[in-house]
Amino acid sequence: MKCRGFLPARPINNIVKKLLILGLTFLLAFVLLEPPKPKPHKSVRAMSVPNHNKTKTISPPKSQKFKPIIEEGGQDLEYECRAEAIRQLRGQGQITEGTILHEATHFLNAKLTQRFGYSAFYLWNENRYLVMPKANFTKITVAEFVPMDTISKPIFNNYFGSLFVSRDAIHIIEDFDAELNGFEADSPDLLRDMLIYSVALGLEMKQQGHEQLRQYQAGDKFLIERSVEKAIIDLTAFRTSSNPKAVILRKYLKDTYGESWTRKILNF
Repeated sequence: MKCRGFLPARPINNIVKKLLILGLTFLLAFVLLEPPKPKPHKSVRAMSVPNHNKTKTISPPKSQKFKPIIEEGGQDLEYECRAEAIRQLRGQGQITEGTILHEATHFLNAKLTQRFGYSAFYLWNENRYLVMPKANFTKITVAEFVPMDTISKPIFNNYFGSLFVSRDAIHIIEDFDAELNGFEADSPDLLRDMLIYSVALGLEMKQQGHEQLRQYQAGDKFLIERSVEKAIIDLTAFRTSSNPKAVILRKYLKDTYGESWTRKILNF
């Protein structure tokens, strides 16, 4: 006997199956579509994972790091200072143009230094001057760093035996600059010696821990390059000397400006 109030068993099972499938479908969709939970924020200090893809910074050659301080001005004083030099040299026999420019440079540098309050070294006919720091020690101090077998002894004795040895050692650059401006082909030894004196001055400033050493080195590099361009300077003795002082100066130049620069400019 069949009961009218109940559905057959097979249809009920089908409905349950469909409901279960539908429920599982919704549950699966919820799990798959749920947005990912944000990770806790890490400080920059905690995230110290090395980045192997980072581009390596390549430092420029040492010789490119030294930029001298060069200012514009001084041309308005050229005529006046040249005239002063001629008046001072009058009565001393035949005077060459190089001697006049050498002395005129001293006058002009003094006027620029007085005008601006810092050591200025004029580049003749260029309306520019080089700015260099004072050494804060006397010129005679530099003499002990000079390798005697690489320079002219008469020039050395005259230069460091003069009344000006008690001046600040930056006076060496004063004479280096004057010799460059008034250079004459018949006096290459003096230019060579001034070059070596300037290197010895740089070494002494380094050993004393001078605060403006880099500024001096930039200016000296500039003058050395100009002197080599301007004249054929015989540095054979300086390049080959086994004198410990010469060895130290060559090492200082290589350490300061780099070996590629010393090979190119000074040939060692």
